[in-house]
Amino acid sequence: MSQTATQPIVAASDVDKTYRMGEIQVPVLRSVGLEIAEGRFVAIMGPSGSGKSTLLHVLSGLDAPDRGRVLLEGHDVYALKDRARTLLRRDRIGFVFQFFNLVPNLTVTENILLPAMIQGQDPSERPPELATLIERFRLTGQADRFPHQISGGEMQRVSIARALFSQPRIIMADEPTGNISSRAGQEVMELLRACRDERGQTILLVTHNPRDAAFADRVHFLKDGEIAAHTTLEDDAVNEARILDCLKELDV
Repeated sequence: MSQTATQPIVAASDVDKTYRMGEIQVPVLRSVGLEIAEGRFVAIMGPSGSGKSTLLHVLSGLDAPDRGRVLLEGHDVYALKDRARTLLRRDRIGFVFQFFNLVPNLTVTENILLPAMIQGQDPSERPPELATLIERFRLTGQADRFPHQISGGEMQRVSIARALFSQPRIIMADEPTGNISSRAGQEVMELLRACRDERGQTILLVTHNPRDAAFADRVHFLKDGEIAAHTTLEDDAVNEARILDCLKELDV
């Protein structure tokens, strides 16, 4: 199904998810509904255990819900067979994680090229977009180094460059500043915002940090597995204050 002008690029309806630990059942998501328009920057906020990372995994096709429906570019994600779902995720989504998920025995260049290598391309080939990403993310001096030889902020820039290499329409970022300094975190968020502003990519951010969420166009607040509130952000000067007010009202 092709994407239309009015159809959200990501949509979820009546999503439930419960984790089972022996005889204990822990509800994580409860009847969650969410629509994300193409080219928007959306943040999902909530305290630890509120279900925000689980929701990201469900929306990306990584973790099937117990009930409900998820559409990605009009495709019913969990109606697809496993291989078709994997290919949809590979071709449409770039992932950025808190702990970078870089391959330790690959160089910076090879980590950025990893999506192409997985598809069988020769890592010795250097497509033009590689040089553009290395320069854009200020990694020229680190291109031949290994992850343990660079800083946390640099590792996160590598992970974003890798996420962008295949030019995905959607970037999903799970607490991308949670393991780096505040200065490096500011830079990472500016890079993600540039993906939306300059490339028109859709950004879905999971965070507990109001400063990070202030880069978004819209924030959804999760509490006890439900979307308890949302707010639209317009003025950079007051975005963080508006988010803090919402968190105070929700007592989270």
